[in-house]
Amino acid sequence: GFMRRHIIVHQERRTRFNPRAADMTEAKKRLSDGLKIITEGFQEFKLDGEEGKWYDDWYMKSQQALQGENDERMEGYLESKPDHVLRLAMILQLARGERQFSLESLQRALAILDWLEQYLPKAFSSMASTAVGELEEKILRAIRNAGGRMSHSDLVRRMSKYVTADKLANMMNTLKEGELIEERPRTAMEPRSYYLSKRARAGG
Repeated sequence: GFMRRHIIVHQERRTRFNPRAADMTEAKKRLSDGLKIITEGFQEFKLDGEEGKWYDDWYMKSQQALQGENDERMEGYLESKPDHVLRLAMILQLARGERQFSLESLQRALAILDWLEQYLPKAFSSMASTAVGELEEKILRAIRNAGGRMSHSDLVRRMSKYVTADKLANMMNTLKEGELIEERPRTAMEPRSYYLSKRARAGG
């Protein structure tokens, strides 16, 4: 019940690099001013007109689609998705100084949630993983961060503080059997290496 009430943002790799912290003085002032505007007064958000019709149509379609959902990790979130759409649409409207739903805000809220959903299975797997599962995730993340390919010797060195070489070999066999990685033997030109499979690159 706890997790379904939250919108989870999951990211595996850093995408922004800044050697110096940005000056947030102006941003903090804008945030403070915006929060004051949001908390002033009270007005009920109502779903009327084309906004109400759009939401009702989407709601019925989403609930029908939910009946065919096979991923148990996603069921709770998808059942609560209509509430998330409304809450996020309200936030978008309040950020613009408006206190009523608009069709644009509802559609933008849905688009944001649809985009976030592609990362949720990975996030749920990480949160529910066992100790062994966490180590397997570390292995996959190391290979992914290396560009999708890593030599055996580099991987052994990278994982040496987490697991012994023998246990690492067993985990690699498990990942190969699960079609998450591919192993290529040593050749005259290339060292023994591991590659992420298409399945792993697609998110497992």
